[in-house]
Amino acid sequence: MATGWPSSRLGASRPLGGLVGSAPRPGARRGDHETFAIRHRSGQGLGGVVVPPRPRHDAPHGRGVAASVRVLLEGLGLGGDRDRNLDPPLRAAGGGRLRRRLLLVVLLLSLPARSWAAVEELSIAPPTHPSAPLHAELTTHFGVVLADASHVAQWRDVYLHQRRDWLEGSLRRAARLLPRFQAILEKVGVPQVLSYLPLIESGFQGRATSTMGAGGYWQFIPSTAHNFGLTLNPWVDERRDPEIATRAAGRYLKRLHNTFHDWPLALMAYNSGEGRIAGILSSLPSRTYREVVRSAQTPPETIDYVANFVAAAQIAIDPEGYGVTPPASPTPLPETTVVTVRGSVDLSSVASTMAMEEAELRRLNPALLQDCTPPGVKQGYPLRVPATAAESLRASLAHNPKTLSTRWTTHRVEPGEPLSAIADRYHVPMDDIARFNNLRGPRRLQAGTDLLIPVPEGHALAKNTQPERQDPPPRLQDSRQATHTVRAGDSLQAIAQRYRLTVGALVAWNGLAANATLHPGQILQLKQRPFHFHNVRQGESLWQIAKRYNTTVQDLRRHNGLGRGGLIHPGDQLKIPTSSGA
Repeated sequence: MATGWPSSRLGASRPLGGLVGSAPRPGARRGDHETFAIRHRSGQGLGGVVVPPRPRHDAPHGRGVAASVRVLLEGLGLGGDRDRNLDPPLRAAGGGRLRRRLLLVVLLLSLPARSWAAVEELSIAPPTHPSAPLHAELTTHFGVVLADASHVAQWRDVYLHQRRDWLEGSLRRAARLLPRFQAILEKVGVPQVLSYLPLIESGFQGRATSTMGAGGYWQFIPSTAHNFGLTLNPWVDERRDPEIATRAAGRYLKRLHNTFHDWPLALMAYNSGEGRIAGILSSLPSRTYREVVRSAQTPPETIDYVANFVAAAQIAIDPEGYGVTPPASPTPLPETTVVTVRGSVDLSSVASTMAMEEAELRRLNPALLQDCTPPGVKQGYPLRVPATAAESLRASLAHNPKTLSTRWTTHRVEPGEPLSAIADRYHVPMDDIARFNNLRGPRRLQAGTDLLIPVPEGHALAKNTQPERQDPPPRLQDSRQATHTVRAGDSLQAIAQRYRLTVGALVAWNGLAANATLHPGQILQLKQRPFHFHNVRQGESLWQIAKRYNTTVQDLRRHNGLGRGGLIHPGDQLKIPTSSGA
């Protein structure tokens, strides 16, 4: 607090967005303790300013009083000369009226010096509004960002005006997810207010993808997803699973905080990469958020990212205070449990067994990319199902496993052969064949193309056709050809179809965007390469490491999540494809 004010707990109080003030109680006598209630517009009490009863000789006068008035008003978000500078909740509450009432409090506090005699402190009563803990976390951990009020206000305006419909849709999706996200983050020791980070990353959409290959609620790039234990292959993308991905995000955020010891810096690193932020800090006189913001090395989008998050969190914590329609309370979900299934089981058959819609089963298992569980998982796949139907599924798996299992065969397309004829031959819907082979829309099949055909065990194969395997479809780890050189006219879909892969696999293995444009001569990896690791030593550069392992700087950057300009430091651990030799 400013000099001249008594000891205060105002600095540790919660933000008071959306407040209205009350006049002193009638009949108060001078010298009595007088409390001015401060209430949220919902009517719930958030606290009260307590006016001291007796004189004090060191009361502030003149400039001291004026400075103290300014400090109090600024502390409550009422700084500036015009109401347009108020936060939206304060403006909605009638900024002018609230300012006048708070000025009355200040004037009473600045009455004759003798009135300060027995003052111990100026206190704010404990808040009772449900959002108070989240407000407190935002203020405690991001106070340095909130201090740049105009920058945060610019981002609030973007959401409240330009992106209002998108914001309200995102908050509706968030309503069901936030309680789980907050519980997970609290368990790993991360502030619950960071549960709002997916708001700016994905709009709380699990299937969201970026042009950089990031995906899921928390927008992990493939290398970071693998580093934090997420499964990412043609069958499963755990970035789409809200609980699994949030546990990984919590571990990642905690590691970033352990590295930078500051949440705004941790978010900068989340956005821009650990190496880049560490490199910027190493060149600064003090390792602080303010210094990084001032640095010419810091990308503007990284500075915006933290202010963007704070603005979005402010609105999400108290939508009504900013005039945003709050999301309705979500319908409680039925209780679920996990059933371990071995081998590849058809989701449609599983749903029928449990008398539920396949779409609902898929909603419970958002990480599944195909219409079946992944084959070849030794410990089995944990399929989430309604608790009331779990026993019926377990019984079916125990007594009639073939009715649920899916096996695979391949079919080589003959000249002029249409997809409908192939579907009829194998008694499999055309849509299933198209989905498993990344065929989009009606098209003429290329003669000689090998199609992957999912055949339920209960169906007979076409005459003279034998299943090639009951495990996973062909994976190129067993093939001599590990790369494909792009030719004119090639597309991701055509290449995936040719090698019996998914577009998602090619994208993940090559660090591409799903809509990436390919260039003749470009080399694509056709299998997921295993890695070993290199510990960076003093004086080493990416170029030296790439040369040592017979790879490229671009390849190292892609596999280690280093953006252009990302730096490495002694002790960093880099992933090196094992196809590279030392």
